[in-house]
Amino acid sequence: MRAPILLSVPLLLSAPASAQSEDSASEPKPTPGPAATSFLAAPLFLDEEVPPVRAARNIHLVHTDVPNASREVTRTREETLELARHIATLAAAGEDFVKLAREYSAARNARDDAVLGSFPQGLLAKKMDAFLFGAELGEVSEPIETGNGIHLLQRVDALAASRHILVRGTSEESRRRCEALLERIRAGEDFGEVAKESSEDLTSAERGGLFTIFERGSRDRLLKAAAFRAAMGETVGPIESPSGFHLIQRVPLEGHDPSLRETTWVRARAILLSHKDVPSGALFHERTTAEAAALAVSLHGRIQAGEDMAELAREFNDDAGGKERSGDLGWLHRGNPRMVKFLDRAFTAEPGELLEPIAVNVGWVILRRER
Repeated sequence: MRAPILLSVPLLLSAPASAQSEDSASEPKPTPGPAATSFLAAPLFLDEEVPPVRAARNIHLVHTDVPNASREVTRTREETLELARHIATLAAAGEDFVKLAREYSAARNARDDAVLGSFPQGLLAKKMDAFLFGAELGEVSEPIETGNGIHLLQRVDALAASRHILVRGTSEESRRRCEALLERIRAGEDFGEVAKESSEDLTSAERGGLFTIFERGSRDRLLKAAAFRAAMGETVGPIESPSGFHLIQRVPLEGHDPSLRETTWVRARAILLSHKDVPSGALFHERTTAEAAALAVSLHGRIQAGEDMAELAREFNDDAGGKERSGDLGWLHRGNPRMVKFLDRAFTAEPGELLEPIAVNVGWVILRRER
């Protein structure tokens, strides 16, 4: 049997240290209603529509007051604040943010265009979140202090729509064929017509090359990275991958089929079945480990046989607020740093697919992707 997945108790109800602001401990926090809390997902996005996301680049400066700062760090907090203000002034005057990040930032993402990622509202530290969801594209923040240092953010595009041409094979002949297609497009031929005629990605070729709407991440590579680096209307390539050589053209989001958006959101439903042998003590229920396992198998079979999972969740779910929500976990975002690892499985499942019961250290979870 696969080892149980470890969950903290209570799980995911506070932000990680890297995202908490220094004043977060002293700020009063609203008490959520019972249906708005969960041991499996935080925060909960329960609206009908997928939440909007915003993307940011990040410059991270560390000072001597940061816990566990390395010995190489010698700047005081005051010196680091002064440096951050200087960098912000340079950025406001037109200096390239990525170049500044590569020179000053302590974050690993400085090597990846300094991209922090894309986030729905409520995932980042309060001040970072407020800037990101109030800023214009390209705007750079004032220095923002958190528990792990001082940050400068720049709001950047979160989504990039693309068209695509593939020439299969990794030989020099394949490269030359791809370069010849690029020359035709740069000479004025329509990308869509060239894609229909010559692309070996038959699915996108039938759509005139219409390809993925990408969502910016922290470690984008190959086609996705090329789409974000391209100017609107620009065609870039050849880009080599194991499949062959690719051309990518960035196009406006308007009019692009929304169903082609990258799967970074899924809607899921779950039933948590706890037991009394929880490492930190009894959590919700006095059933034994064996009883929890048997109940998980039984409920899984009943759902497969056609019983309503929502009704069963209202009866059996031990997730906080889970009974009131009928097991609804809301929208899960792939970029959520606080998401329990096993929930990644929902992103590879088909809509409506019920997964086998998953063993966790507080019991068992029955998970289904809804949308």
